[in-house]
Amino acid sequence: MQLPQASILPFSRAQQLVVDGAERALRDYLAKHPNASAQDIADLIADLTETGYEVDTELAAALYNGLRAAHPELPAYSAVISANVIERQYILKAVESALSLSGETSYIDRLVGSMSRWIMQGARDTIRDNAKSDSIANNIKVRWARVPQGTNTCGFCIMLASRGFVYHTEETAGGFGNQYHNDCDCLPIPGFEGDTLEGYDPDSYYAIYEAMKDSSKVGAFSWNTLMGSHFDTSDVDATIRLISPLE
Repeated sequence: MQLPQASILPFSRAQQLVVDGAERALRDYLAKHPNASAQDIADLIADLTETGYEVDTELAAALYNGLRAAHPELPAYSAVISANVIERQYILKAVESALSLSGETSYIDRLVGSMSRWIMQGARDTIRDNAKSDSIANNIKVRWARVPQGTNTCGFCIMLASRGFVYHTEETAGGFGNQYHNDCDCLPIPGFEGDTLEGYDPDSYYAIYEAMKDSSKVGAFSWNTLMGSHFDTSDVDATIRLISPLE
């Protein structure tokens, strides 16, 4: 069954509203309190993260149930929300680290990016955990794919998205499949046996991934550079020409 792209758009938009609201609140606070202590900043980020994470898990559970409802032939199942929100002590350490670093990215951008990632982890945890528990409880094949939500995707995510609907547990994802970076818009989408997703083409991602490997082998680009770079996945041929070694 092909899942329509429209089936995940309401979730994506709602999630973005949650993240945008938290980001605005944090930026406003930091602008008004430039000398705020690390503890005060961490407390605010923790409050925003916990609220956003909870909403995100509920949105993701609704998404899972909606996609699951497209398969009435399967045993009944109701998604549950995850409760793995990041610990406050870890947030404090991240804030202290961001305040001590220098570079092109400001500490504010670092903190906003990290907080957004922690909030969005609510959906990622919920979908991943339900795919696993649904499979075990009902003896069915539930897999999830890492699906970029935009057309400007980094090499790391392209590599993982190229695998398609294969992820089941942290072990089958090889660890890396469960990692997300700041500003990452990838979403794990559950798929039941025979499912595909409109607009999601793992073969295109794999073609770009293969071009990246070939380019790094001949030294045209380093592997680390390619993995950290962003590519236009809306025009696969143009992207491959950009990164392929010169003949």
